[in-house]
Amino acid sequence: MNFNQAIQYIQAFLNVLKNPRIDFSTEALEELTTLDQCLAKQENESAEILVETIKTWCKKHIPIRDAVLAQKNAISNNFKEIENPNPGNPVDQENILDNRFPAPIVREAIQERQNISKPKSEQHDSQKSPKTN
Repeated sequence: MNFNQAIQYIQAFLNVLKNPRIDFSTEALEELTTLDQCLAKQENESAEILVETIKTWCKKHIPIRDAVLAQKNAISNNFKEIENPNPGNPVDQENILDNRFPAPIVREAIQERQNISKPKSEQHDSQKSPKTN
């Protein structure tokens, strides 16, 4: 998987996480915490490594995996590969930083999804400040 494909997969996963119409099972929601913890350890890893972690999680949650793949296909159909505008002049590889996808963005989306899926009473309880005596 190249960098562009990895970014497309991550974007597809983010789209699924942010779509409240996509139903996450109770088990999937609970296991998002585990995925979040794995991604926290990989914050400095490449997009390709993050994708492998996300794919492993998705394999356990087939409806979510299917939604991610459908989103990735839609993204891929609208994605144009970035080409070197000067094919006779290769890009200087020394000046290109290693592209890293910000794992915190994925982690934030996971946490938002967990909040979307909480029952209203649980969301309200978690927003209350603790009483002090």
